[in-house]
Order: sequence, then structure tokens, then C-alpha cells
Amino acid sequence: MISGLYSIKKGGWKQKYDIQPVISFEIVAKQEDIRFYVWAPKKLKDLVEKQIHGSYPDAEVLETDEYNVFTADGKVAYKSFQLGKNNFYPIKTFKDLATDPMTGITSSLAKMGPGEAAVVQILISPAESDWQKEGGKFISDTKKQESDPEKAKFSTPAKTLEAIEGKIAKPGLKLQSELLLFRPMRQYQKVT
Repeated sequence: MISGLYSIKKGGWKQKYDIQPVISFEIVAKQEDIRFYVWAPKKLKDLVEKQIHGSYPDAEVLETDEYNVFTADGKVAYKSFQLGKNNFYPIKTFKDLATDPMTGITSSLAKMGPGEAAVVQILISPAESDWQKEGGKFISDTKKQESDPEKAKFSTPAKTLEAIEGKIAKPGLKLQSELLLFRPMRQYQKVT
């Protein structure tokens, strides 16, 4: 579903001076309630809805008011997730994992107590081709180094090089992932 959203990329010479569109996928958890939200610019609403229904035919897509998980008497914890390696390295997809990754996420979010809330937000936007060029250079340099028997280290497995080649052959999206946790202040006060 997400890879099909690359079509939102702005093209032409103006793209160098403009910001690419952003779509936000969010999981919002409160006590005994987990909901999935998508935010997109109005002009992309139909495209995003079609992509969702294409992947999840039974999904019910409704337009709703903006949610707010915060109150004045609370505390927020925040974490932004980053890749551990360069962008051109492949990441595991749901096909490569033994279990559905959403199960782990939603089972953790299901543990929200009274007044608690959590938001997992994934922002996507079309990426430029810099990461693909960097990946191609990495493959080229690695193969060149390994072709010399005296200098060869074979530090990068052939399977990894093949996976990088497969990834850089496709268009990419920039992802930014964040987690927000909210707790009422009463849970932070000492009980005497």
C-alpha cells in the first residue's frame, strides 16, 4: 500500500525548490481503544483512500475531527526512531518476519491504563534519488575491492549486496517514525 503512494512525488524543475507532499499514518491508543488514522493533503484524499481499499478491501475509511490525547495535567515522553545503517541497506518487511509486526505494536498499545495514551506516527514523503546513488556506489566499491584477491575482505555478504541492488532499483520514500506517550501527572506523584 505505501509503495504505491510514491506517485504523489512532485516532478519537474520546481521540485528542487518545493517540499514534497507528506502523508501521516498514526496509531492512537487509549485505555481499551486503538484506532488507526491517516492524514493527507486534501488533494491526495482520493488517492490515499483508494490505496487503503486496494490493500485492505474491508477497511472503513471515515473523515473525522482531529484527535487530542493530551490534557493539562499530564506528562509526555517522546521517541523518534532512526535507521541503524545507511538508507540503501534493506529493512525487513512483513514477508521477512516470523510474526505480524502489527501484533507486537498493538499488544503493547493495548496496555494503556486510565488517562494514558500513546501515538505511533509514521510520516512518509517521496525521497530524492541520492540514497540510490549512494547504494550504487557502495555496491560498485565493494565489488571492486573484492575483485582484488590480495585486498578482498568479503565483509559484505553477497546476499546483502543483492538485497541492496534490489532496493535501489525501486523508488523510495522518506520515513520518519515517532512515538508519543502521555500519562496523567497523578501517576508521577509520590504516594505517602
